[in-house]
Amino acid sequence: MSDVFDYIDWRGDISFSESPFNEADNVVFTLLTYINFTDVVPEVFNRSISIYEASKADYSLHRIPDPRLYALLDRCAASRRFQNVRLTGYVDIFKKDEDCQFCALTFVYQTGSVYVSYRGTDSSVTGLKEDFNMVYKAPIPSQANGVKYLSKLFQSMPWRNRRKQIMLGGHSKGGNVAQYAAIHSAKKIQRKITSIWSNDGPGFNEDFFPKDWSLPFISRMKTFLPSSSIIGRLFEHQEECISILSNDGGTSSHDPFTWEITGTHLVRAIYENGKTEVFDRSFRDWLSHISLEERKNLTDAVFDVLNDMGIESLYDFKDFTLNQAFAGIRKLTKLDAAQKAALIHGLTQFNTSYKLCR
Repeated sequence: MSDVFDYIDWRGDISFSESPFNEADNVVFTLLTYINFTDVVPEVFNRSISIYEASKADYSLHRIPDPRLYALLDRCAASRRFQNVRLTGYVDIFKKDEDCQFCALTFVYQTGSVYVSYRGTDSSVTGLKEDFNMVYKAPIPSQANGVKYLSKLFQSMPWRNRRKQIMLGGHSKGGNVAQYAAIHSAKKIQRKITSIWSNDGPGFNEDFFPKDWSLPFISRMKTFLPSSSIIGRLFEHQEECISILSNDGGTSSHDPFTWEITGTHLVRAIYENGKTEVFDRSFRDWLSHISLEERKNLTDAVFDVLNDMGIESLYDFKDFTLNQAFAGIRKLTKLDAAQKAALIHGLTQFNTSYKLCR
């Protein structure tokens, strides 16, 4: 089946003025946002570079998150459709002490409209903890930064041309941030927002949002969920969720490189994955039995243990040592009473919820 590379090969010679922005373009932009564009793409909105120019930069000093990303950048740079798209407003914030991992990038394509893309979670434990924090609080730092970023963009660019529009999107946590930024932005900004694309992004904890939180934007929201999705099914979605096909039926279906594309559209899935539906029901039942305070204590306990083990990135598990295991065990014994109780209750309750929902 065709993927994002096949789409560029097929559509690459057709400009945006000839064929409007579509679902597959949305996937291309959200994937490119995972590239480390530090010192390549300007942070200020009054300066920009083209995708073609960005492809010629030296990335040898940057950690390569996925070689496919640079192959995608080169493929875009060689295409008529993408090579002249301008990149601007690259912001990458990482604050371990605040549980903050946030990145955003703005694409200005030939019509003069913009696509604001928020990056999803990286491989850092800090980024992962920020995701977990959504179970007990809002906004998390990335959501708050998403609103600030959109406001700064709006203030920095001329909007006298009525045809200029804003689209927001992102993959994983980035999709959630895009929706949050749209919902919490000023009215004058909201009037310019034509669509919000969430690519396997989680919904929102209903403890923090009224039931009609998304109503003004429902018609403008699109949420794509692989049929084996787990991340995107977390929390509540009020907008329409579109089930799509991935060429990987497991957990790797979260990876947009595996998503099947035909023409300008993501391929719709006919059947849902039964295992992910069980997990979805289990997670919702688990949340209904765990208080906000317990969720916080449980999250803090898990990540305090990881911190004492010296785990700062998911890559650290590849070289996991016996000493790190002992450090984790020692930390478990030193957790305070509230954290221990939350950890035991949380694990026990999830096991109970899973058994009830199978």
